[in-house]
Amino acid sequence: MYGRGRRCRFCRTALDGVTSTSVCGACARAAGFRRPIPDRFYEDPEVRAALARYDFGAVFTAVREQTGLSQLQLADLLGLSQSRISAVERGEPPPDARQAGRPPRNCPRRTRIAAGLSRGHTFRGRQ
Repeated sequence: MYGRGRRCRFCRTALDGVTSTSVCGACARAAGFRRPIPDRFYEDPEVRAALARYDFGAVFTAVREQTGLSQLQLADLLGLSQSRISAVERGEPPPDARQAGRPPRNCPRRTRIAAGLSRGHTFRGRQ
């Protein structure tokens, strides 16, 4: 992809032959990047392995190290909160995964029993 005719993927400004990214410096700075992500970033074996494992914490960390973005800046770019970026980087499961198999709080008891998520009535008196 190097060579003549390359353009910034956002503003379509012509890129010089020295630039190894697909984003011009102005667009990278506007997004908060200190350094743009090189075109071959996702070909790195560690990044590819993290993506294959769906380890987005490792990917987020690698992107932040490469670009100089803070967690807050990355969160803003992705439409997430800074605390969610931090949780992903620490390897915490998504909120939905932690609650898998648990009924919603306002789910009626008979619905939980019918779905097999709760036990039916148990006799607590004398036997």
